[in-house]
Parts: sequence; structure tokens; C-alpha cells
Amino acid sequence: ILNPRVPPDCAMRWGVGTPVWVYDEGPEVFVDGRIVHDDPLVVETSRGLLEGVSEELVYKALTFGFGACDACQLADLSDPCLLLNLEKRYCSQEPGGVYTWVGPILTAVNPYKRLPIYGADSMQSFKMAKTSVQSSPHPYAVAAQAFRQMMRNKTKQGILVSGESGAGKTETAKYVMQYLAANSGDGVEKRVLGTNPILEGFGNAKTIWNDNSSRFGKLLRLHFDQGHLSGASVQTYLLARSRVTHVPAQERNYHAFYLLCNGLDVSDPLRESLRVKPCEFFNYLRSPVQHDGQLYQADADFLTQLRGAFASLGVAPEQEQDIFRATMAVLWLGNIEFTEACNGCTLAGPEAEEALRTAADLLELQGRDGREPHEVLLSLLTETKVVDRTRPLARAKAESQRDAVARAIYVQLFDRIVAMVNQCLGSETTQAHTDIGILDIFGFENMPVNSFEQLCINFANEKLHQFFLEQVIIQEQVAYRHEGIQIVEVTPKDNTPIISLLAGDGGIFDILNGFTADALRLVLVDHQSQQSGEKFCRRLHDQGDRKLSEASREASKLLAVPKSHAGKPGRREQHFEIRHTAETVVYTACDFIEKNKDDDATVSEVLALSKLPTVHRAPLDGAQARGRGAKCIAGKFVRQVQDLMGELSESSCHYIRCIKPNDRKKPGVIERRKVYQQLKVGGMFELLVLMTQAYPTRMPYRDLMDRYGPLLDHSTRTALGVGAPAERLLVEIILGQLQADRFAGIGVEGIVADDYALGTSKVFFKAGKVESLEDLRDLCTTDPEQADEVAAVIGSEIRRRRIARVKSLFRTVMLLGRRVRARRATARIATMVARVSAASRCARHWTARTIVGYRTRRNAAIHIQKVARGLRARRCAAALRSRLRAVVLIQTALRGA
Repeated sequence: ILNPRVPPDCAMRWGVGTPVWVYDEGPEVFVDGRIVHDDPLVVETSRGLLEGVSEELVYKALTFGFGACDACQLADLSDPCLLLNLEKRYCSQEPGGVYTWVGPILTAVNPYKRLPIYGADSMQSFKMAKTSVQSSPHPYAVAAQAFRQMMRNKTKQGILVSGESGAGKTETAKYVMQYLAANSGDGVEKRVLGTNPILEGFGNAKTIWNDNSSRFGKLLRLHFDQGHLSGASVQTYLLARSRVTHVPAQERNYHAFYLLCNGLDVSDPLRESLRVKPCEFFNYLRSPVQHDGQLYQADADFLTQLRGAFASLGVAPEQEQDIFRATMAVLWLGNIEFTEACNGCTLAGPEAEEALRTAADLLELQGRDGREPHEVLLSLLTETKVVDRTRPLARAKAESQRDAVARAIYVQLFDRIVAMVNQCLGSETTQAHTDIGILDIFGFENMPVNSFEQLCINFANEKLHQFFLEQVIIQEQVAYRHEGIQIVEVTPKDNTPIISLLAGDGGIFDILNGFTADALRLVLVDHQSQQSGEKFCRRLHDQGDRKLSEASREASKLLAVPKSHAGKPGRREQHFEIRHTAETVVYTACDFIEKNKDDDATVSEVLALSKLPTVHRAPLDGAQARGRGAKCIAGKFVRQVQDLMGELSESSCHYIRCIKPNDRKKPGVIERRKVYQQLKVGGMFELLVLMTQAYPTRMPYRDLMDRYGPLLDHSTRTALGVGAPAERLLVEIILGQLQADRFAGIGVEGIVADDYALGTSKVFFKAGKVESLEDLRDLCTTDPEQADEVAAVIGSEIRRRRIARVKSLFRTVMLLGRRVRARRATARIATMVARVSAASRCARHWTARTIVGYRTRRNAAIHIQKVARGLRARRCAAALRSRLRAVVLIQTALRGA
């Protein structure tokens, strides 16, 4: 969504001549312009006239207000305003300009230099603030807000520090930890902060993007007892094990290796016992192209800090030496070189044999079957078991076996260090509801060569991005709809299809685990691993081709053959392309299967034979080793990420979005295109749209009743009533009095109607507007006289409303009485009318029936009379005719005579 608040008639609304910004694909992102015609829209820019520009790409230009601490305070909450505000603050001379609020989210732009805004003096100002928006933008402010909410609500809190590699996540997380650990006793702060150099030393490395890049994910849980830090626990995710044996160009291996090689003083007896050599001596520390020489800190200083952290945690010198022995053993393993022989391979020379003996000695391997430890190690590296016999390995496979053992030892060492840190921090005596978790996890990566680790890292970032969208944007809107509050609807880009492509049934990880499980069951000879990688890549492309016809068009674009490799022999089988939410990444699949293997039989046997406590591990039993993903790193990592999401969903989360300003690691330089892409991928523009009408602070009516109810006397509480209606009424009264400035006399600032919204079960406040309510409560708690005054004001309003309610009820009852009486009279009249109507109908019916009978009888009588009279007349006429004939006959007879 580029500009969801601009209506279609923006040109007509702004008018011809209005200065605007126009979105551009160039490095500036937005160019200045001026509307010269409104229908169709024509904009004049420094690059010429732009005709037919879409209204969604045009923004009204502002010339004031930039540099605001909170982007939501800008006159216009648009994409260019957010970008330019960040640029203005970052390029200013203000030390705190690298931090900016975007509603409840803190954006932190990497300054690439030390700033004088940290320490005990800075912490004090944040401890005095009641809400985060009362404070200037700072990681301390986020930490303070999480601590306040934990103490107030007794719920778990989470602080998610996210951003791409080189954005400054690790340093920002350390500042958060520094603030939270300050309120502790009995040396807990020193122990908790001591975890940083330990985990950074063994889990961080210099990359082309970052001098202290975390190559693992970390969730640090700080445990509090009555507001005081009492302990902590660390959980780690996906240490990049491939870096142990292969250092990318212009980068370094893990810090710990260089700390021992470069940091130990020449007179330190550890150099002899650990068999320390210069960095150039070890193969695992050689990079194809040397780095630029810029370091996070000097190796000697880092080592001193690391050993001091071990001491603060109570790590015994013997444990520390065991850790260093395992670290050096990994380096010596890398110097075990092989050469081809008529039957397999053999050691390349005296240097390789020295490395073999030294590695076996440092690992304290046990001999077996009358053989010396170094001989046992050599057989494990150069031979493999096939059913009931031993088979020699070729040189390439032996080197691969050696690297697998070295990686497994370092991962085992890292896990033991984490377990030791948790034990020293006392993580077992904690309560779940008084935790604050700090998540510092790897950011999105798109390296020159992207392999299995980058795919896992980018999958985790997709899940975290989905969690952010669901918790901050989608769930926020759902909460508003549930409470009946109208807001602007925002629809962020859904990355569920990408997550399903990676970790769903039949997804990339599922296919990879299948190939890896098959590879672990087979004895691989030379090049078979490479061929399996090519088969895996072809399988992915076949999967993508099937999706072209089965799935939607949008989903089918997520997995493809890279354009630069399409149609080139041998390239299609080695690369595949995934269109992530952040950007498209091309992955090289040739080493995926090898890197996805957890531990094979050889690795497990080496770990079991070692007597070094930091390396030794008992062999896995059958139940632990069974399952398709039991020995696959991808399967374990997916489960870890799912567990992490479940844990975060149980916490009230706070977010810090770290921004990488440029790729050159130069302070004061910001590349707009790069920053814009990070803001867009992080959902910050959608968040800004939501913040225009959002209410980030919400309180249930019940909580406010518990806070202010005890201030009222018995009669007032009786008048108020009980239940949800009474709770809402009390909140309405308090907010109404604040809106009317009834408490201005005691120093409490008023609010306006737009500062809050009443939902069905909660009251919602805009950012910073709950301060008046909190100030009122604090005054009532600290000053009894003012508490009585506040209670009097609230009580009088409650009684006034009760009287008004009684009057209203009385009027309602009177009105209802009149209506009832009217209805009764109307009913009686209706009954009478019905009766009269019935009688009238009966009379009409009786009359009708009577008249019909009369008429019938009268007609019958008339008919009878007519018939009788006719009969009688006919009879008389017949008699007369008979007599007449008789007379005539007589006369005739007489006359004839």
C-alpha cells in the first residue's frame, strides 16, 4: 500500500501548482514535483514532465515538521514523510537522532559509531517516565515500558529486536539488557551482562556487512523477583556451523579462534598447553579474500573481556581451559590434510600427522582395540563402516568427514557453553509470569553466495514478519472491530504462501529432509553428495513447475529458476530462486544435503570417545535417532521456530526495528532506497497508516474500577452499582471530568474527546493520552487530601447522574403509565366497537334471514293465489262455455224446431 489515504481526486483537491512528491524507482525514491494539469494528472519534476501519473504514487510535499521524535506527530503520515523524517533525524547532530518512534514501535538506525547517550545517568530519566511516549526514543524507553507492564499486569513481556544483517540488532539488544539488568543485586547484573562477550565470542563473526554479526539466534529471558533481577536463561537457535570450516571471502571465522591465536600473550602458559599458533597457520582461518582489517575490537582486549566474563559467572579455570582446548582442537582438525593413495587416502605429510596427534591430544580421545588415540581418530576420518566391514574413503570424502567432525565439535562446545551459562545464571529458580524476553535473532540475508544457512535464516525472518503483522496490525484491527471502534482498514502483504513453500507439507524443507535421510542411510562415494544436491534442486524446479498449473498465479511466482541461470547447462541443477517478502534470493543448492545433516555415525563416535567434558556426548539411542527429521537440522530448526512463535504469542511484545542506513558502514550517510526497502518490508508504512487513528493504549473497565473504586465511600459505591455497566459508568465519569478540566486545580492535564474511545469492555487511548489518567491515580495514591477531592468530584457526578437517571426513569414510568392507560382505554373502545359491530352483523344477518323467508312465503302465496285464481277463472270460463253451448244448443234446437 503506497498511499492509502490519498483520495482519487487528489489533484483536484490539491489544485494545479501544488508541490508534491512522486514515487520513483531511482535511489532517491521520491522526487520533488509540481502539479501542472489535473485531468489527466501531469506532474513537472526535475526529470521532466510525468504524464498519466497514478494518484497512488503522488504525495503532497511538506516543508516543515521534519525531525519529530514520533513520526505520528507529523502533519501528514505518508510514506515520504516517514522516510524523510528518519533521514532528517539521522543526519542531524543530535546523538539521539538515530532513534525514532513510529507509534509504539522504536526504529533504530545504525549510527556506526559510539554515542554518549547510554549509561546510568541516561537510565534515570527513563525510570521516571510513566509511559514510553513520555520519553525520548531510546532502547531504554522500550525496556522501561516492558518492565512497567510486567510489574503492573504480572504478565510475561517480550522485546523483539529485528532487522537485516548489519542493522545493529546485537548492540541494541545489549542496551536493552543493560537497562533491565541495572535493577539487580548480589552481582546478578555482572553475571547477566557477562553472557554478552561469551556468546559473542563463540557465536559472532565478522562479515562483509557487520564487524560483529551474530551467526545464531538468541532469546534471553530475564527473571525478576519483586522487581529485582534474580536470574536469566538463554536459548539459542541455529548456529551457522558451516562457517567453522569454510570462511567466506572478506570475512572471518568465529571470534573465539582469533582471540586465542592473536589475543594470548606470548608469555601466557596457555599458549603452550593449548598448542596455539598464529592465525595464518590454520586452514580454517584462511579466507579466499582477506577482510578489510576493521575489527569490532582488538582481539587481546576481547579475550580479556571474555575471560573476565567467565570469572564473573563463576566458571572455574579448569572449565575455561577445557573450552579453549576444544576451540583449538577444531583448528588443528582443519590442518589434517590427506593425499590420494592406492587404497583410499592417507596423511599428506609430517605436518598433517602433527595436526592429527595434537587434535587427538586436545580432545583427550580414548584409544581403542590397542590403538593409540590418534590412530583411532585417523581411522574414523578415513574409513567408514558398510554393514559388517570397513571401507576406505577417498580424499575428498575424508576431508568432508573431517570437516563434519570439526563442525560437530564446535556446535557441541557452543551448546555446552550455553548450558553452562544457564546453570551459572540460576535459571531454574524462576517464575514464569515475571519474565522479560529479549529476542536477538539473525536478520534477513542475501549474500553473494546463499546456502542452507541463509535459507533457514530467511525462513525465521518470514515467521517473525508474519508474527509482527498478526500481532501489531491484523490483531490490532480485529481488537478494534471486536470492541466496536471504527478505524482505517489496512491490508498488509501476506507472506503465508512463502512460509508454506518453505515449511509446509511437501515444502522445500520437507523435500530436503527426505533427501538427507536417504543420504544418511547410504554410503556415499565421491561426487554422490553433489549429485544428490543436484537431484534435490531438480526436484524443487519440478515442484515449481507443477505449481504453475495447480496453484494460483501469485503463489507460482515464489519458486523459480534464476533468470541468470535459466537455459545454461549445469546451472539449473545448482540454483533455485525464492521471492521472499524482503527481496528475491538465489540459493546455491549443491551443499544443502551435507549442511542439513546433524550427526552421522562417525561424528557421534568421535564425540563419545572424547573425555573432554565440553565435547563428550553419549551416543544417541535408537528412539532418539529414529524419525525422518531426527538427524536433519532443518527439521529441528523449524520446530524451534514454531516453539519460539508459541512462546512469543504468550507474551506482551514490544518491537525495535533496526535499520541499516548504508552498505559502506559510514556514519551520517543514509541511502534512501535501502532504508525505504527495509521500512516497507518491516510493515512500517502500514503501521503508520494504522497509527493515524489507532489507540495503542487500552485498559479494561474492570482494572480502572479496581483502581478508582476504593477511593469512593460506601454510599457512592452503592449509588454506582455493580457489574459491567457500573464499571463503564465510572470510566465515563472520570474521563468526562478530565475532559471538562475538573482536575486542573490539582495539576492534572485535561483531555479531549478524540483522545479516547469507549469499547464494549475496554477504554482505548491514543498515544500518550493515558498519562492524565495515570497522573490522577498517582496523586490519589500519594496525597490523601487530593484523593478525597477527586473522590468528591467523582461522587458528586455519580450522584448527579443517579438523580438524573432516577428522574429519567420517573419520566419514563409516567410516560409508560400514560401509554398503558391509553392502551387500556383504546382496548376497551376497541372491545365495544367490536361488540357493536358483532351485534350489527348479527342484526344484519337476522334481518337478512327474516326478509328472505318472508319474501319466499309471499312469493309462494302469490304464486298459489295466481294458480288458484287462474284455475278458478278457467273453471268459470269452462262452465260459462258449457252453459253457452247448452243455450246455443237449446236455442238451435228450439229454432230448428
